[in-house]
This record gives sequence, C-alpha cells and structure tokens, in this order.
Amino acid sequence: MSETMRGFVCLPIPPQARRLLFQFTERMKEILPDYRFTAESNLHLTLQFLGEIPRAVPGQIATALSTSLGDVEPFLMSPGGAGSFPERDRPRILHVYITTGQKELEALAEKTRGTLSRLGHIADRPFVAHITLGRRRDTRRPDLGADPRSLWSDEFQAFLGDAHARDALTWKVDTVLVMESVLGHGGPTYTPRARVNFG
Repeated sequence: MSETMRGFVCLPIPPQARRLLFQFTERMKEILPDYRFTAESNLHLTLQFLGEIPRAVPGQIATALSTSLGDVEPFLMSPGGAGSFPERDRPRILHVYITTGQKELEALAEKTRGTLSRLGHIADRPFVAHITLGRRRDTRRPDLGADPRSLWSDEFQAFLGDAHARDALTWKVDTVLVMESVLGHGGPTYTPRARVNFG
C-alpha cells in the first residue's frame, strides 16, 4: 500500500437520500447525454479537498476535529434547487445546492476549514454548499444544442414537487468523514478513513 493517499473531508449522505438523487440523475441521463453522473455510492458533500496526503493524516484530522466540533449541534439539511458551475459559458458541473440548513452548514464548513488550515491544509477555493451530481464528459467538444441550465433546474424542481422526495431529501447532519479517493477506469472509489461525530 502506498504511504500516501488522495483525500478529502466531507459530509455523508444517508442511503435513502442517495437513492433518490441517483434516481433523479438516472432520469437525466437520456435528457443530458453530454454529462456523466455520480454513482449512487459516491454521493457526498465536500467540505474541503486535501489532495495527496500521508496515511497518518486522517487520524490527525479526526483528533483535531473532535475538539473543534465538540460544541456543534446536529442540524437538518436539504437541497432546494439545482445549479451549475461555471455560471457563465457551458456548465462543466451540474449540482444541487443546499437551502435548508445552509447557515449551519456554512458555519460547520468554516470551523472545519479553520481546523484543517491550522494543520497545514489550506483550502484552494471558497466553500459553496452543494452536492455535485454530474460532470460534462468532454469540455473540449464544441457546444451543441440548448444550454442545459434551465432544463436541469426545472427538472429538479419538478422532482421536488413529490412530497416523498422532499421528505426523504431532508436529513440530520452529525458526522464528518475523512475519505480516501482512488481513481479508476470506472470512476473513483471512496473509502472512509476517519469519522468524527459531533453534537
């Protein structure tokens, strides 16, 4: 086994919510064939990407976060809309953004990132409260067809119109994970390497 690993810190998404988000993207595959969508088991909300780190680091991060997140209360979180990155030009990333629990999530991300910064892991971009669901297959190919932004957003709002979907897509946040990412031909494989429960 390598002495280093590719890692990130994230919030897990419970199975029922992952299943619903996956069902939504399965519907979107035919509508937006230029995008590949995240595997159900890989769905998560990233707090900070770490890059290549020594294998001892997840344990160090868990110890530090156990202290800094000790006074954080669990909260409810839910996505309320769909968006994309970048906001101009052809979108490379399709995501859903958090509305319920957004302030609590941003406070959690700030505490988490502050702790990681003190350990020498500096964030390379600002935190945005979202869950990535799709990525454009080939960004070099010329743009063809209509801009997917409105379609993506409208389809997700229609999906949220179902009361069961709205309820199942609201869950309690009380855990932070340090995850290992192994890249492969079939997509990345994620394995939890440390867990911190708070509240």
